[in-house]
Amino acid sequence: HLIPKDLLFTNDQIIEIYRCCEDTLNAGYELTYEQDSNIRGVQEQIMRSMPDILDQIREQDLKVEESRMGEQTM
Repeated sequence: HLIPKDLLFTNDQIIEIYRCCEDTLNAGYELTYEQDSNIRGVQEQIMRSMPDILDQIREQDLKVEESRMGEQTM
């Protein structure tokens, strides 16, 4: 109750932030050491607050894949 709810990220938003960090690190951008370190730090902070984030990402990916498969069979 100390922080207004509209200033907090939802779990889905945190997952997308983690994904964006991962995409940025894997995209081949020429990042400075500081940028790379900051992005990795964000990921580490997210993982500490959501230890099961990788499982949640896999579950989301499976749901998306199942949805795509269902659309293709229609």
